[in-house]
Amino acid sequence: MRKCPNCGRTAKRTEDWACQWCGYPLLSKSHKKIPKTYRQLKEERLDKQEPPVGEEIVVSFPPSHGTLPLTHTWEPEPKPVPEPESKSEPESKSEPESKSEPESKSEPEPKSEPEPEPKPLPEPESKSEPEPKSEPEPKPEPQPKLKSGTIGIIVEELYSAYSADEVAADARFMDKILAVTGVVDRITVNDVHGIYYIILAGAEKKERRNVRCTFDKKYGPQLNRLTVGQTVTAQGKYDGYKVNILMRDSVLVS
Repeated sequence: MRKCPNCGRTAKRTEDWACQWCGYPLLSKSHKKIPKTYRQLKEERLDKQEPPVGEEIVVSFPPSHGTLPLTHTWEPEPKPVPEPESKSEPESKSEPESKSEPESKSEPEPKSEPEPEPKPLPEPESKSEPEPKSEPEPKPEPQPKLKSGTIGIIVEELYSAYSADEVAADARFMDKILAVTGVVDRITVNDVHGIYYIILAGAEKKERRNVRCTFDKKYGPQLNRLTVGQTVTAQGKYDGYKVNILMRDSVLVS
């Protein structure tokens, strides 16, 4: 694995093209990719840092038993509270025996009236909660149609035109809208630097010139759904040629 040029650690690149350790932008595709962003990795590392619960004490036993680590939190022992001394009470003098009083006639006990039964309280009426409204599902975006006057062409035909005469091919396609069909050879989506393009090659991938189609930022999620080796048609405006044939303001039409 490659190292980060900023922190020097062996690093992988996150979904937002950053070093997993320091967040430094990693634009090379030679770094392995992590399906998380740098912010998510940073929050996970912070969650793992928990405060120590107690002190670790190592008790050494004889060599036959080895050394066993024990974890214990020392707490001060509570001090015993002295009990109050019980004072001896003076002996009570025996009182002379009281003469037995004549038995009093028992009065008849009043009859207890039956207690009234409590009436049950009316139960409160439960209000029915309104059912949550279901949100409408998003409609799929319609694929853009080919504009009138668009030149439909495949990568092999463009390569043949430039192999025959580069100057004539450049004059032929200048300020024209092309709909180029080819095989996806590379996908670049970089939200940090605002770079969004794909490279289209021929079916056999023998051409020295491929087609680079540049897209707007809003098409980033659509480009992420593409796969290398997939055949697509990109419509855009011819923008000259350097190492590759260039197209700008591109959209996917199929």
